Amino acid sequence: MSTLDRQFGRSAFGADPANYHAARPPYPAAVWTALRQRAGLRSGIDILEIGAGSGLATGPLLQHDPRRLTAVEPDRRLAEFLRATLHDPRLDAVAEPFETAPLPLAGFDLVVSATAFHWLDARPALQRVATLLRPGGHVALCWNVFGGPDRPDPFHDATAHLFVGQQTSPSQGDGNRQEHGLDAEARLADFAATGFSPDRPQFEPWILTLDPAGVRSLYATFSHVAALPRLERDALLDGLVAIAANRFAGVVQRNMTTAIYTARIETRATSGQLLGKTPHGFHETGDGCQVGLGKSARHLTIALFDFAIALQRLGGLVDIELDEQAAAVVRIG
Repeated sequence: MSTLDRQFGRSAFGADPANYHAARPPYPAAVWTALRQRAGLRSGIDILEIGAGSGLATGPLLQHDPRRLTAVEPDRRLAEFLRATLHDPRLDAVAEPFETAPLPLAGFDLVVSATAFHWLDARPALQRVATLLRPGGHVALCWNVFGGPDRPDPFHDATAHLFVGQQTSPSQGDGNRQEHGLDAEARLADFAATGFSPDRPQFEPWILTLDPAGVRSLYATFSHVAALPRLERDALLDGLVAIAANRFAGVVQRNMTTAIYTARIETRATSGQLLGKTPHGFHETGDGCQVGLGKSARHLTIALFDFAIALQRLGGLVDIELDEQAAAVVRIG
């Protein structure tokens, strides 16, 4: 059984943004409590959200009154849905993949990704996150996982035959690997390898109750279902609805686990540290490194980057931007 390519995640969910938003379960209150307690979520900060989707996490983040929330979403259809439904002047929806999105270095206090980070190559992505955070900033990764260890999942068991031979999402587990969000050893190793100090992961069990129509709407949003040809997809969804109606009397309960990972960046990488360890978007040169942002040739030398970080550590408010001619602009306030 093969796994869907990560590139597919950039366009897998935008065919029907309204259904995605209505069908996917919200994040439990424990997520926002954890982010307030361990990740610095509070009023007045600058937040970056990676893979914002339809805004299931974006809305609650805005309710915490950030100064600015930059929501990076590779699917333009979902980015447009965000803008159309949230109507918030603090929100900047960027319709770009995270790897190439033009983002300010040391521009954020908190980076959040909700049920999306498995579509990225984790360590290069976290290396880039480290350059986007201010000193002492936090990253929070969470997943709503269907199922959980040591908990029965009757509907999953009753429908498993419908998925035999199909590709799986990078988030899914199988006989050889755990669900991405529940693999705490791997997630903590990713943090440790990229200069973060992680907190103890938190796993919140809860139950999602669905009627047959809800089953159809929810499963239609799954990437491995969206990847099917239309006739196969419709047949699969019909089969799920029939099992929900006939074998579960119209009431399906899925055991859910919400996984919450938080970590802190303690120190800023220096130009020397970045030599020989360049994440995606960083380009090594003969005499050091250059940081590339966006799709164009815009770049900024590490020397300027370290200078700006030094000013931040002295208490200055520093924003680093690039203009259309690729000139670096450092604003000190």
